[in-house]
Amino acid sequence: MVDRRQVTTEEGQEYANKMNLLFFETSAKTGTNIKTLFNELAKKLTGIETNPIANDDKPEGEKGF
Repeated sequence: MVDRRQVTTEEGQEYANKMNLLFFETSAKTGTNIKTLFNELAKKLTGIETNPIANDDKPEGEKGF
């Protein structure tokens, strides 16, 4: 869907920086950056900076959830 993009990554990052916001490009379809997004959001909400959810790609049966 890159051809349908209305805002570039650089524009999004620049706006987020200007407004003091987190910025992540994610994909629900591929799962790209989803765990990273939730780890960073949880850190900001709780102030906890340790023991993030692993960003590994273990098979479903081996995941901790």
